[in-house]
Amino acid sequence: MIATTQLATRLVRRHRDLYAGVIVTVVLTMLIGGAEVTLASDFSDPSRVNVPGVSADELAVQLDNVSWILWFIAILAVTICGFMLISIVTQVVSYRQRELAMMRLAGATRRRLGWLMFLECFFVSLVAGVPSVIVGALLAPAFLRGLQAIKFFGPNVSVRTGVSVRPLLILLVVMALLAGLAGRRALRRIPDRELVDSHDNTVSSMSKWSVTLRLVIGVGGILAIIFLDPQTLGAWGMLALPFLAIIPAIALAPLLVPAGAWLVGHLVGLVAPGSGLLAAKRSSKDRLRYARLATPVIVGVGMIGGFMVANVPDEQVQAANFRKAAQSQTVSEAIGLDQTDRAAQAWSRHGGKVARFAILPRLDDSYSFADVKTMEKLTGLKIISGDASKVHGTDVAALAKGYNVGDTMDVTDVQGHKLTAHVVATYTHPFLETPIMNWDQVGRFTKEPDKLHTTTYLNGLDASAAEQVANSAGASVTAMSKEQWVSKAIAERKANAYQGNVGIFGTVYVMCLVSVIQMAVSGAMARHREFHVLHSLGIGMRRLLNVVGAETLIVQLAAGVLIAVSITALGIEFATTNGTSAGSALAEVAPLSLETFGSIVLLTLIAQLGGAWVVGSRARNPE
Repeated sequence: MIATTQLATRLVRRHRDLYAGVIVTVVLTMLIGGAEVTLASDFSDPSRVNVPGVSADELAVQLDNVSWILWFIAILAVTICGFMLISIVTQVVSYRQRELAMMRLAGATRRRLGWLMFLECFFVSLVAGVPSVIVGALLAPAFLRGLQAIKFFGPNVSVRTGVSVRPLLILLVVMALLAGLAGRRALRRIPDRELVDSHDNTVSSMSKWSVTLRLVIGVGGILAIIFLDPQTLGAWGMLALPFLAIIPAIALAPLLVPAGAWLVGHLVGLVAPGSGLLAAKRSSKDRLRYARLATPVIVGVGMIGGFMVANVPDEQVQAANFRKAAQSQTVSEAIGLDQTDRAAQAWSRHGGKVARFAILPRLDDSYSFADVKTMEKLTGLKIISGDASKVHGTDVAALAKGYNVGDTMDVTDVQGHKLTAHVVATYTHPFLETPIMNWDQVGRFTKEPDKLHTTTYLNGLDASAAEQVANSAGASVTAMSKEQWVSKAIAERKANAYQGNVGIFGTVYVMCLVSVIQMAVSGAMARHREFHVLHSLGIGMRRLLNVVGAETLIVQLAAGVLIAVSITALGIEFATTNGTSAGSALAEVAPLSLETFGSIVLLTLIAQLGGAWVVGSRARNPE
């Protein structure tokens, strides 16, 4: 074992250029993962977070949700990076196939070679990971500022960062073990018959069993997406399904490469017959390796388009709910109980009909406060049973779906006292679900009434007049017409969805772009001998680049078809669930998806041609 360890150390130093892709992946994973894990740990401790103008109750609720989202972001990013690390390690082992064959002929057992690969990859990951994870933890404040720049967090959020050793250590050990096991697994997957010098180490064959399994996963996955009800996945359905949708696309990619090869080969053949034919034959023969090149674009575009198309039907439903919720002439927003009451009194004196409303979010339970009687007239609130005029003290109106008149519920006031609330009315509302107390109970349940966000519905005054009256009474409010309020709510919903997409999946997109470059470089290095043979046969650099470019387009064409199928399936599923139009959802996300797809394809083409040009130039002039 000691001798194997010493040999592994020497081989790592010898092949440090070859392991560059592994080192870059590990470094980026540790930097990103270290920053995200540290930030998630910080947000899990409310004492480290400060948000001016937000009450303690509201902050506690927000931090509970935010910490889970940050942990999800960290785990997702590390998982995607892990898959990329496995792919790169597999390519490294494949590139060293002839060296391993020589060791095998010299008497080394497959078990010893497996341990050798494990130790090499483990050492590389560990040595590159230790300083990177420390730097990543120190970059947590910078990562927070990045999230604030895309408005995932507000600009006033501040965090007192600290280093959480346990999650960072777990991250380091997991990635080191993953790299080692990936190297050992890559060696075990090479049959003895292929560990010979004559085997082309750039070609990976597919068995009939592998083809069948990919068909089952691909077709079954797409059918599952279409027929699976997202509501069965709960609140995470919108995040889970787009992520799961890329799995059948990746599984089917090798099976579509021959079709793409035929089409692109014939198109390129119109201009360069030899290059088109060679590219088509090469990609069809080695479709498994070429399909791996489609993984970054499938993951990147599939998750962007999938998440957005899953969100559009919900946006359409929410837009309709916003229009139903506001039926007054004017809607006003304010911060602070005193500001709201002062404005409401001024409007009432000027003949306006006023309905004040606020939600108090808490970890254990949430309450709403309103002028229930007038709110029924000015909003989408509908009293189904009972009497709205009886809502006073701890007598409440509750959602008709879960309560009946006469039911009771426990409520907790600002002092922590448990009280019994009686349901005296039941209601329906486009999106409100909390128990509603009378407005005069706000101070009894709110710790910081000056930080409470309120909405007031108003008839009798237009937005301009309402704001002037409020200002003259010393109240600071933002008044707008019903149409303006609905447009503002819809715009905020869209902005939050976009910012959430970038915030949650942003690191995944970055790693996809990095993976495109890494795969291009490592793939070109693995084909050094092939390029040398082609040059010996009289194929110049221009024709070589034509071949590589055609191969790249073949892969991207197959990826584009699979992405389109996945996004369409998601659009149909979520639109059917919400009772909205799938066509409008697909039309809305098509421009962004096409723009992202075109950008990644262009980057892939540049990276592949650049790598082929560098390696091909060396193959023409071997030292």
